[in-house]
Amino acid sequence: MNVQAKCVYTLLLLPILLPAQSAEVRGVVHLRGGLGVSAAKVSAECIGSSASTDERGSFSLPNVTPSCRLLVSADGFQSTSATVADLALPLDIELEIDPLRQTVTVLDSSPLVNTNPELSTAIDTRTLSELPSSIRDINRFAMLDPRVRNTGSLGTDGIYGTRLTINGQLFRFTQYQMDGLSNYEPALGNGPQQVLSIASVAEYKVLVNQYSAEFGRSSAGVISAITRTGGDAWHGESFYFLRPSGIQAAPPVSSFRLPNERHMWGAAAGGPVTPTFHIFASVEGNQQTRGAFIQSPAPTFYPGHQKQWFGLVNMDKRWSDTQSLYLRLNAHSSVGDNSNDAVGGFVQPSAARRDAGQNYGFQATHRWIMSPTRVNELRVGSSKSVPLSYYALNPQTQIVRPSYSTEGLSDYFDSRVLTWQANDLYTWQLGRHQLRMGGDFIRNKFRDISASLYGSYRMAAGAPRPGETPVQYTQTFGAAPVRYGDTLASAFIQDDWRIRPRVTLNLGLRYDFQSTTGDLNNVAPRFGFAWDVFGSGRTVIRGGAGLYYDQMFLQVVRGALQQGPASQQATYTLPYGVAGFPTFPNSLTAPPTGAGDRRALAVFPENRLNPYTGQFSFGVQQVLGRDWTLSMNVSHMLSRKQQRVLDINAPTQFLRTAAGQRRTAAAADATRPYATYEGIPVRTVGVFENTGSSRYTAFDAQLSKRFTRRFQMNAHYLYSSSITYVFFTGGANTGVPSDWNNRSIDERGPNDYFQRHRFTAQGIYELPYGLQLSAFLIAASGLPVNPLTGVDNNGDGNVLDRPVGLGRNSYRAPYQNTVDLSLLKRIPITERVRAELRVEGTNLLNRSNYLKVNATYGDTALPLATFLQPVAGLANSDPARQLQVGVRFIF
Repeated sequence: MNVQAKCVYTLLLLPILLPAQSAEVRGVVHLRGGLGVSAAKVSAECIGSSASTDERGSFSLPNVTPSCRLLVSADGFQSTSATVADLALPLDIELEIDPLRQTVTVLDSSPLVNTNPELSTAIDTRTLSELPSSIRDINRFAMLDPRVRNTGSLGTDGIYGTRLTINGQLFRFTQYQMDGLSNYEPALGNGPQQVLSIASVAEYKVLVNQYSAEFGRSSAGVISAITRTGGDAWHGESFYFLRPSGIQAAPPVSSFRLPNERHMWGAAAGGPVTPTFHIFASVEGNQQTRGAFIQSPAPTFYPGHQKQWFGLVNMDKRWSDTQSLYLRLNAHSSVGDNSNDAVGGFVQPSAARRDAGQNYGFQATHRWIMSPTRVNELRVGSSKSVPLSYYALNPQTQIVRPSYSTEGLSDYFDSRVLTWQANDLYTWQLGRHQLRMGGDFIRNKFRDISASLYGSYRMAAGAPRPGETPVQYTQTFGAAPVRYGDTLASAFIQDDWRIRPRVTLNLGLRYDFQSTTGDLNNVAPRFGFAWDVFGSGRTVIRGGAGLYYDQMFLQVVRGALQQGPASQQATYTLPYGVAGFPTFPNSLTAPPTGAGDRRALAVFPENRLNPYTGQFSFGVQQVLGRDWTLSMNVSHMLSRKQQRVLDINAPTQFLRTAAGQRRTAAAADATRPYATYEGIPVRTVGVFENTGSSRYTAFDAQLSKRFTRRFQMNAHYLYSSSITYVFFTGGANTGVPSDWNNRSIDERGPNDYFQRHRFTAQGIYELPYGLQLSAFLIAASGLPVNPLTGVDNNGDGNVLDRPVGLGRNSYRAPYQNTVDLSLLKRIPITERVRAELRVEGTNLLNRSNYLKVNATYGDTALPLATFLQPVAGLANSDPARQLQVGVRFIF
């Protein structure tokens, strides 16, 4: 450890030992007349902590100092404040109803029945700000729900770090919302379009099953974020975190430590400019230097660098008691020269590339209280983004030796998106019916370009051998600038009908349209119920069923435009030995002629459909004691019309009965049904179609305790089953079967994200002397591994053949386990200002959690010695143990 790092550690850790005079404060939040207000937030400025009131309006806050100011707020009420005069006396706080809010949550002697059948996880601001977070990515907190997992490493950067799958569904089907508008990134479908900081989020929620008709375009789930606005008093924070290099553990597979330094900084503040005009602003940035371990041919590393910043400004103006306007501006930018360890593992420095992305957006919301029972909200927004742009740093011919090395890269890609959208939500409280109706309209315009200067050789797996020859050669000629658009529209109505004091029905109907498919019958009925069994509000049975349509991701559109018959771009894959095959290691200077001029085409058919899923759920929730709740749910999902690719020009079936049997590419080509397609010589013709299906069943149990008596906790276990016949993500070589002529029983298996068991737990515990300990745990089964021979046995040009008798995803990687901890010390500076010193550790047990392992079984009866062996790099494993320190100032 260098001198600078030692000094930082010393300065930040010394105050942990300093005592602070404090005690637990209790009180009640109520209306005039004495009725308690539940779910009110009571925040202590002196310690930066908060608590929520229970069903009687009671609350308790530990470690409060004398003269501490408490801020009290609740949905539907005007905010207020109180000062702690005597630590020994309970506080009595009265709230007044906010005339701008149409509903309030007040509990009298008869507790309200939970009338929501949805399966969801709401994550409060305390959890967001106080659980450990190695990279401060807001979307990582969605994984507090075990039904959500990141498809990449927990250390991945940028768009690849937000590929969240829900219920085992494709990550491109996960929808995102921000302040009621869509935040789905439509070009690549990798995650949210606009980036938010933790400090800018007021409400974060994950909807995983049986959500209302207000939400759509996803059979997987919806991740919704509501941003903060300025309150009635000025408040804010600033922070700095340092992950010093030199003390971090060596990454998995690596035999030595690597550079790993990260700086994270930010600030946020909000408050009233006038009594009717409020503002909130936040900005956050980070930069890092991270070494990527290269395991072959010789152990070494490649240093990568990344910078990122994102900001937000919210303004809200109350024009009258019935009219208000809200405006949000936000921006984001990132750049890196080895994002996600593009170089690392078997990939050599000669394949390095530079990545960049950015986004600018705005949203305006008008809220009109038409009467005490009717409210209308109109939202409009736009964003302009570059979701991904990259180019090779040293363009050169690529040479791929599976399980040994990948050298060279010559690719260029740039994608740009302009989005306009509007939606309207009308709410009407009509007796026992709460009606919500509305719709939205989204218009996306895309401009993409891609090119490759040189080609790519594929060699036999393993180290170079004397006299070896390439297996095949692929090269793309021409640049393909493409422009296209997509229009989406929806309409819905939702009726939450309390037919009896203890029974509520949730009836919904939604219609979705997407111009890319032209599918006109996407009508989605939904039904749910909640039953307060004994009328005490302590035992609730809920369930429901419904249809959910997916938004088609536009990777397939781009592929058809760039590789279609009319494209300016043409890709050729040449087996070794055909006419026109280049002299190794040179690239071709012009498209091949003769036997080698057969292209690979991608075709988007006219009759396209949106995939859909039938969802079913049933569960029970039981209150245990005063603060504990136990929930158990069973859910089932049946998906149809999922996307996949069919090569309509595939060779005839090549039956293998033993290892080592192969058919030459020339023999396979002789059996292809088409020599030309629309007058173009072709080898493969990939047609996108809607013939895939899948089934998912799960049981989950959750035990939670809200924050009282100094601690909160949540433990959530998931047991699931997954069966699919294809898993197409839109990327290269995804959804390709072992043999095109057998896509049924031999392709039946779990999806690529399947984990039989998954468990998450988190907790926050207030210790004496102003200390606080928080923890987050994930434990899960290993991910599926699809065994491959490593050679093209059937000669179809795809090196994705499996050994005889082995099914898709029939092996498993090792189980996963990670434990993150955070220890902080609160130090009052003035009555309104305090500091927090924090020490955080992620993956404290230094468990090697592998996402991908060597899947080459070999074209032999017994597996190769390297089969299932780990592979280095962030694309293949979670980070090793990482430690960081930070300071946060709050006012």
